[in-house]
Parts: sequence; structure tokens; C-alpha cells
Amino acid sequence: VDARHCTKLGKETIPAWLVDCPPGSPEARLIAIESDLVGKWFNELEVSCLMAERKRLYLDVNPETAKGVAGALAKHGCANDKMSFAETAANNANLSKRSIERKISIGEKISLDVLDELEQQSHKHNAKHFCKSQKEQLELVKHPAEMQLQLIKRLLGTDESKLPKYELQTKSIAQAKLSLKHEANIEKYGKLSNHSFPFKHGDFTDQTIVDQIEDGSVSLILTDMPYGKDGLPLLED
Repeated sequence: VDARHCTKLGKETIPAWLVDCPPGSPEARLIAIESDLVGKWFNELEVSCLMAERKRLYLDVNPETAKGVAGALAKHGCANDKMSFAETAANNANLSKRSIERKISIGEKISLDVLDELEQQSHKHNAKHFCKSQKEQLELVKHPAEMQLQLIKRLLGTDESKLPKYELQTKSIAQAKLSLKHEANIEKYGKLSNHSFPFKHGDFTDQTIVDQIEDGSVSLILTDMPYGKDGLPLLED
């Protein structure tokens, strides 16, 4: 808080704490991260990455949090080091412990290749939206690192795909996943309608047509059965 704001708050002095730590040390980096987080200059993804780094450094500087008091933490409902750090961070940030845990999880699990790709494509609308959306980030980090990169490239339109452009216009990680699955199905079975509503056209008494449908992929069969004597053999099948 600067002098002008302290005056408005009716304070005559500005409290200050001097911390002696060597440049480049975990303590120095922790202080820098604390300052960055207070400033609120970062998007949701950047905050999550900072929180994950902050947790790692915090446990390096305070090893007793993860080891020495593990038993005591467990008695108070903090069964692991992530939860104990999250509780401390939540109190400092005035957020719920669950909110801190989600941020840490994203920061720890997101692929470095994904972060590089997002930085290179930061001018794109989908990249900006992804960096602001915790929901999208949580959806992405459910997948292993290699799959994360495939999904983010499909979302940003930077992967090498044979699909026409109108089929590559994905706006979410869920749509990107469907699009990749759709392309895989094309390679396996041939051209489908689109990744959202794939359909097959053919005689389903023909086993080669039936074999193109994955087991367990049909949720509902809605049919208008033909009337008349010509359609009776179909009922028998």
C-alpha cells in the first residue's frame, strides 16, 4: 500500500517487512509470486501455474508441512501436503480450499508443450478464452500430456488435419475431442457426416454396414418401420 492510500485509510505509518534472502533462492521466488498474485495481473491459467509453483516452493522452504506434521494434519482433515498447503493459501487469498486445490491441480497437470502452444497462439480468440476458463482447463488436464497437446492444437486450429475447415471449427475441449474422434473414425471407416452427428447410410441387413458401428456407441434406436407386405421380411430380421 503506498503513502497516498495509507493517508486515505487514516494511517500515519506504512508497515514494512524486510526479508533477507539471496537472489534466485526459493524464498525470493516465493516473495515474487506472492506479489504477483496480489496484483491480479494474470489470467486464470497463469494464476494456476503460479499457485502450483508456489506450492512446490512452499514445501521446499517448509518441509515440515509435508513431513514433520503429517500426522497432525491428518487429524485435522488435511491428509496430504496439497491439502495442507491449500488450506494456508486459501486463508491468505480469501478463497475456499477447494478453489485453491483446483488451481493447483491445473498448474501441476497441464503440459509444458500446451503452455508453449498457447503462448505462440495467444492472439487467437480460442486461446484467450481457454486461458480465462477454469472449466476448460479442468477438462483438458483430465487427459495425458500427449493427448492434451492434440486437443489444444485442434482447439486452436494449428494441427495438421485432412478435415475441411468447417469441420475444424471447435470452440471447446469437448468439441475438440469429438473432432479428433471423428477424424479417427474417418480413417477407420470412411467419411461420416460430421463429428457432432455422425450417421451411416446403407442397408443395415448388410453386415459390412453394421460392422462400421462401434460396440456400445448407440444410445437410442428411433425408427419408422415400413408398412405393407414388402416390409414384413425386415421385421423378421
